Amino acid sequence: MNPIINGLQFTKVLTDGHSDLNLIYQDTIRKLGVNPATIYHRNTSFQGVMPDPDTQSMGSLSLEVKFGSPDNFRSEKLTFHIAPFVSRYQALLGREAFARFNAILHYASLTLKMPGPRGIISLREISSVPRARKIV
Repeated sequence: MNPIINGLQFTKVLTDGHSDLNLIYQDTIRKLGVNPATIYHRNTSFQGVMPDPDTQSMGSLSLEVKFGSPDNFRSEKLTFHIAPFVSRYQALLGREAFARFNAILHYASLTLKMPGPRGIISLREISSVPRARKIV
């Protein structure tokens, strides 16, 4: 389940169907080379991510997310909150992402399924064919 976000293939994305948040971490933003002017700064905080009662977001931005193969894929713009800490993951996709893609995460088989223009897109593991430059 390695999405392409802003044209780069992510390899360490956490999916959490119980979270309302789509998070991207500050070190990932640096690696993406995001222009700071595109970050929408607002006074947003979230809970349950860090041991602290509240964590203040560094802002949010809208990024294009793609799932699937070159001949059968889905693409949606998602809003990500920027987490002010380092994680071993590059991003976290929550319920809002699944709803936008009309996707279902099957926890038993760790498979993400969603409708695509040419049938069901079923994502289980990394494709061996590189489709975009990877971010590591």
